[in-house]
Amino acid sequence: MKTYTQLFQYVTLSIFLFSCAEMEQHFKDTYCNSEGAYSLGVTDAKNGMDPRINQFSVCSSEISKEAMKGYNKGYSETLKLLNQSNDIEVNVPGIQIRYDHRSKKKYICKVEAFGKSFSAYGPTKEEAREKATMKCQKKYHKMHCDDAKCTLNK
Repeated sequence: MKTYTQLFQYVTLSIFLFSCAEMEQHFKDTYCNSEGAYSLGVTDAKNGMDPRINQFSVCSSEISKEAMKGYNKGYSETLKLLNQSNDIEVNVPGIQIRYDHRSKKKYICKVEAFGKSFSAYGPTKEEAREKATMKCQKKYHKMHCDDAKCTLNK
């Protein structure tokens, strides 16, 4: 029995290590270049994430520097777009960004009570949640309106 347990542990560990190696290789193939890193920066900024600092450490040192430049460029350009008040379209070779300004509608929250859905937008998640909750509370008791689900409005 002990041998089977050890064999199972060895096989499980091998699969786990292989999976980690595959994920790392996929990251290298996808993002260890200027264009891939740029698109990752765009995605992170659009999703409201803080900028990543060390994610390119798996790339070779020379490539890591170029990838970080691409990431920072994508992140900062997208943040600038998100903070402007007009609709904007930017074309970079291989990447197209279209942004409809929605600063007042950055988040959308939905509350469901008794099969009815109440939704609201807001510049912050908290404000959108509060608006959706208040809409629900106009019709139902607050104990039925406390489970708001919020997402970025894309």
